[in-house]
Amino acid sequence: MPKAEYESLYADAATSKLYILCKNCPVDKKAKTATGYILDYQPSKDTLVAAGSFKIDLKQIKAIYPKFKTELRASAMAKNPKTNDWYIISSVSKLLVITDDKWNVKEAHHLSSSIFNQPEGIAFDKNLNLYISNEGDELTDGNIIKFKYTP
Repeated sequence: MPKAEYESLYADAATSKLYILCKNCPVDKKAKTATGYILDYQPSKDTLVAAGSFKIDLKQIKAIYPKFKTELRASAMAKNPKTNDWYIISSVSKLLVITDDKWNVKEAHHLSSSIFNQPEGIAFDKNLNLYISNEGDELTDGNIIKFKYTP
């Protein structure tokens, strides 16, 4: 992995893979992409080995959500255990992006600043409820917002 700023990490227990999405990578600016890397955990050697990479085409986000600027700057990511879709949040862009398992953008949703002060964490529980955490600041307490799964 190139030297850059990384905040999004997802550990897949079923496959022993780590997915890492770059928050600020120089290569992404020109290519209009968000680049991620896959590492494979090898327990016999207790080590991580490069296992591939992936890219999210930012033009796909712009096509779905025209107000999107130019950089995703992902702050967290999670995989929906039922659909295998990826849920990616960007605190800087106040955006939730949903991709399929091949990283094609399916949805993009604005995250209101009045509710999502600084979204920095995302996760699903075993009942498929979605949680988004917000960091606090001098004026606002941090919190975790639960979105109950409804089939």
